[in-house]
Amino acid sequence: MKLLNMMKQTKLLVVLAIGLFIGNSLKAQLIVPNNTYSFFLDPYYQTQEHEHTAVRPLNYFRYQHALDSFVNDSRIEGSFFTHNWLGRVMFNEDFLQYKKEDFDLRLNTFLDYSGGVDSGGISNSFKRGFNFNGHIGDYFAFQTHFSIVDQIIYPGYIIESINYRDANPVIGTLILGQGNGKRGASLDKSERNQFFTTSTFSYIPNKYFQFDGGFGKNFIGDGYRSLFLSDNANNYPFVRMVNSFGRVQFTTLVAQLRHLKQQYPDDTFMKKYLTARHLSWNVTDKLNIGFFDAVVYGDSLGTRGFEAEYLLPFILLRPLEFAIGSNAGNALLGGNISYKITPTTMIYGQFVLDEFRSRELFSGSGWFSNKFGGQFGVKSMNAFGVKNLFIQAEFNSVRPFTYSHKTALMAYETYNQSLAHPLGANFSEFNAITRYRVKRFYATAQIMVASQGLDTMGVNYGQDIFKSYWTRTQEYDNTIGQGVNTGILYGNLTVGFIINPKTGLVAEVGYTHRNFQPEAEAGLLQANTTNLITIGVKNLLLNYYYDF
Repeated sequence: MKLLNMMKQTKLLVVLAIGLFIGNSLKAQLIVPNNTYSFFLDPYYQTQEHEHTAVRPLNYFRYQHALDSFVNDSRIEGSFFTHNWLGRVMFNEDFLQYKKEDFDLRLNTFLDYSGGVDSGGISNSFKRGFNFNGHIGDYFAFQTHFSIVDQIIYPGYIIESINYRDANPVIGTLILGQGNGKRGASLDKSERNQFFTTSTFSYIPNKYFQFDGGFGKNFIGDGYRSLFLSDNANNYPFVRMVNSFGRVQFTTLVAQLRHLKQQYPDDTFMKKYLTARHLSWNVTDKLNIGFFDAVVYGDSLGTRGFEAEYLLPFILLRPLEFAIGSNAGNALLGGNISYKITPTTMIYGQFVLDEFRSRELFSGSGWFSNKFGGQFGVKSMNAFGVKNLFIQAEFNSVRPFTYSHKTALMAYETYNQSLAHPLGANFSEFNAITRYRVKRFYATAQIMVASQGLDTMGVNYGQDIFKSYWTRTQEYDNTIGQGVNTGILYGNLTVGFIINPKTGLVAEVGYTHRNFQPEAEAGLLQANTTNLITIGVKNLLLNYYYDF
């Protein structure tokens, strides 16, 4: 039956492909990790001097030239592609554009089909909607995306991961990176349906101030992962202010998050707040250092609102947390550094500190509350002098109980996903990524190897950031990998063609191999191997992470 359904949907894909010729943007989200579109743009802005590139999304006006340069370099010439409306909107331009001297509006239809096959059965995704974006004058830009998500059927390992996080039926409808969905009618309960939207704006009154906001995601860091704040979890309402003064940039972010594990009497999920700040300083043309702090806070009664004290600039949030009250929130501190060895090659790193006691730290006692993590990586655009060859290698390691709190509500998460690394805590990970583009053809290869200590049978070893650290198994002798030590091997190879660089529309085929091997099996924690072949059409502007 599943095979028959896939054949029918494959026929539908052909019909939708015809729709592509009429409506331009047939965009899909394959069930593979996707951080590719930024790779297309990296060579156009990462090599610039005095740029602050750690806080994303980037300034629309400041980096519009990167998108324009990429589009121009990838443009297909010829009478059909430049003079025929159908050819232009298929391969080079937006579906509809209304442009005047002081504003520019663009509309693209959104349809999605992708399919995959592994040993566990069929995986697929079907979406439809629209994108609307543009700018008014030189100061205001916006973008809106809306789609109806139908019939997402995840590969088995993702379903198992969701179930392992929490067997709660409400949580079991989670759509990774896209919030809480609704179960479909499939007997295995793997099908999910949902409405998904992103809407953000950017207002830049002068060179010193930038205001962003809306319903979306943020990312702080120069790496593939971030130990500060990543775009791993679902969208959230936020307001962001960026102050730029010469070589210094100061970012303040305020967001409202949702905690899916608890609900108010009216059945709405509990809310909490995030305040995060990042200071970026270009010490030289090659060296950048940054400082980060953040706090998550809320209360189970829903009576605690936004705390204005957390907006005070240049005051560390940790001492402010104590000033407000010892249970005020879950505060983090961190630092990052990057250095351009050459104009196209950068080494970078992050260090995040959740909590520590110096006496315990240097004694080597393994005290549970010495909670911190680190990142080190190197990436190169136009590597070895080869145009459009990108190479990146990155190592991340986070101690047990990092990002957790004694109150589960104030864990560093939203919608049951980590605000930082997808693996949560208690892990070491190595990622190697290579991407290469020749005109509109590209290929991506990724290898991820991780060792993680997992919790099982209700015992808290420090991996699950959603658990209160008061439920810890031991006070001392805590080490990375404790618990059920599990090896994770993830590999992905993708080959694609950029249909329309203006909208990020691509066609891809991919192969994913994942091997998950716990040293002991118990309950929902079971060894498994995935070999997944995928094919489809998708839009690369949204990042979803399935490499865990």
